[in-house]
Order: sequence, then structure tokens, then C-alpha cells
Amino acid sequence: MKNIFLYFIIVLFLSITNVYAQQESTDTNTVNSTGVLFSLSDYKNIPIPTLDVLLKNASENPAVKYYSERVEESHQNLRWNNRKWTDHIKLNATYQYGQGLYTTVADGGVSIVDDSGKIENRWAVGATMALPLSEIFNRGPRSKMIKAQMRESEYQAQNAADNIRLQIIDAYTEVQRCMSLIKSVTEAKNLATGQYKVTEKEFVNGRVDAKALSQQKNIEAVAVREYELVKAQLNNALLKLEQLSKINIISHE
Repeated sequence: MKNIFLYFIIVLFLSITNVYAQQESTDTNTVNSTGVLFSLSDYKNIPIPTLDVLLKNASENPAVKYYSERVEESHQNLRWNNRKWTDHIKLNATYQYGQGLYTTVADGGVSIVDDSGKIENRWAVGATMALPLSEIFNRGPRSKMIKAQMRESEYQAQNAADNIRLQIIDAYTEVQRCMSLIKSVTEAKNLATGQYKVTEKEFVNGRVDAKALSQQKNIEAVAVREYELVKAQLNNALLKLEQLSKINIISHE
């Protein structure tokens, strides 16, 4: 009777400790992985893209897109600057039909006079260009400034892409590490739980003492904690890969 009473006290204490440890691990997992939880079979079926695919998709990251758009904007500004001189060209045309008429071909141009008494058709086409000196002297420096902005945007886009790729590599490495551990920690947790149940029965039958039962319960608690930790780290790494590469892995639209 004394052993049974002592058994219930030990089990109650260890159960409270184990529940607290599991709750702490689960809370950490929920905060770090936004509540995405899977079983071991689910992890085995996760279609993880290859590293090459993930790295190629780094260009879809908003930070890289932002600087890429700035590069394209600089290209457009350079094309605009190269064509800006055409703003100062004016085209004109006139058409004349009749007898003995006067018409002006262009502003300040020569007038066409016909006094032969015949009805004739006449037309004229011309162009004028008035290029300001400021446009002549500023065009070169303006082109250099636009090219400098374009090179800076290209550097920023490349730097952003490199940073995203490095983060993808880190997350992918973490996924591979956790995937190699998830099976072993799951087996260790199941083994520790099964062994504790055996020890629990042996304690009730008087074959082991309370110390052995307590030790086995601690082993189970450690195994559960390790399992939850690895699972949380794996979820975090998978979600990070999704966020960086914009490829759905465990999330669904």
C-alpha cells in the first residue's frame, strides 16, 4: 500500500514536470513555425525543391524585384536622354492649289508666287531645328549621371540577390540537418515512452524502485523535448525557404 501511494505521488510529480516541458516545447514550436505541425510521415512526403531551383527563384523575392525595376527605370531614362534632342526639331508642310496665289512655306521662309494664269498644284515640306546650348553641354553629364545611377541599381540588385541566396542556402542546410534528425529523435521518443510504460508496470509489481521509475521518466521527458525542438527547427527552416524563394512547400494558397 505504501509503494502504491508513493507511486502515485511520483507519477503525479513527473507528469506535471513532463507536461510543462512539452507545453514549453509546443509553445516554442507554435511561435517559431506559426503553428505548422506535422507527423513523421508528413515530413517524409514533403516535396522539398532542389537547391538549384530555390536559388533560381531568388529573383522573385520583393527586395530583388525592387532593385531590378530601378535598373529598368534607369535604362528608360537613358533612352529618353538619348532621344531628347529630337524635341527641338519641327517639321512643316504646305500645299497650294490655284492661280496667282501667295503662300508661306515655313515660318520666316520663302513665299511661293504663281502669276502665270494657270491653275497648278504645289506642295513643300521642310524642317527646322533650334538646339539650345544648354542641351548641347548638359547632355553628356546627364548621360553619365544616369549611367552611374544604373550601375548603382545593378549593384544593389545583385547584392540583394546574393543575400537572399545565402539565406536560402542556410535555410536549406538547416532543413537537411533536421530531416536527418527527425527520424532518430522520433524513434528515441517512442522508445523512451515505451520503456517508461514497461518500467511503470514493473514498479507497480514491485520489481523496480521509485528511483528507477523517476530516472526513466526523466529520460522520456528529455526525448520528448529533443523531438519537439527538432520539429520546431525543421518547421522554421521550411517556412523560411518558402518566404525567401516564394515557392510553396508546406503552405497552401
